[in-house]
Amino acid sequence: MRIDQQNLSVPRPVGSWIWDAAYFAADATELLAFCGRNGITELYLSVNSDVMDRRYAEFLRRCAAAGIRVSALAGEPNWVYPDKRQDYDRFLERVQNIQTLCGGKGGFAALHLDSNPHSLPEVLENGMECIAGRFCDFVRVVRAGADRLGLALEWDLPFWYESVRDPASGRTLAETVMRLCHSVALLCFRDTAADQLDALRPNLPIAAATGTPFRVACDVLNEDEARRPNGNSRVTYYEEGYLCMYNAIREIDLAIREQATDYGFAVHDLKRWMTLQPGVLPQYRTDASALDIDQFLRCLKASGN
Repeated sequence: MRIDQQNLSVPRPVGSWIWDAAYFAADATELLAFCGRNGITELYLSVNSDVMDRRYAEFLRRCAAAGIRVSALAGEPNWVYPDKRQDYDRFLERVQNIQTLCGGKGGFAALHLDSNPHSLPEVLENGMECIAGRFCDFVRVVRAGADRLGLALEWDLPFWYESVRDPASGRTLAETVMRLCHSVALLCFRDTAADQLDALRPNLPIAAATGTPFRVACDVLNEDEARRPNGNSRVTYYEEGYLCMYNAIREIDLAIREQATDYGFAVHDLKRWMTLQPGVLPQYRTDASALDIDQFLRCLKASGN
């Protein structure tokens, strides 16, 4: 049953990514109010050069006072190569400096890596298998770095990594990453609950076998990927709006609660989520009366009807 609920309410942890840290660092009041209304319990906060360390420490203290757990977010695809990790090393240094400023109160709880190499030219040409071994080695490097800082390790994991093999162990890439991390965000970027569940289900037994907590991730950015004939992207709820996404999250929660226990949800990203429209954008409505008739006929023709 569809419920048009203006705020997200789900009895699970809820997280979101913050890439534009400068937008919120000066004044977190609006952000914290939004988090309170939508049950957001954790944030993945990008460590950027345009925000001073002391601003991060102040932000972290405000989040801690609001009961929100914060992870340090970073990642580049080319970090898989050992000679391309200068920015990764600087990221670790910044995190350590910010932790020191926090003085043991309200600092980062984890490193959160969005660092997957499938967009690199080498992989686009030869497939993910050609770099899977290097990628697993990099995850091990980051796990060691997180351990040195006394932090947990979280990773953004594309749902289809369960179909790629780790050459060293023979396991799936998803299993290797889950075994090395304290939790993962499964990037099940689709725009219906049914399609998200199709993406998620092969990962559920892996998470259960490894005992890895996970977040089911939704996207709300205006993405060009996987466009339908009418221009609606299959990978994001940007066109459908937050009411549709909230209903999908509730449907997914009901569908998997018998198969998983330690899980939650995450929305990518917070800045876009805060400005997302409630309902379907007019140009993507499926009822013929809401569409220009020429557009409607073109959609029917393109779909084979």
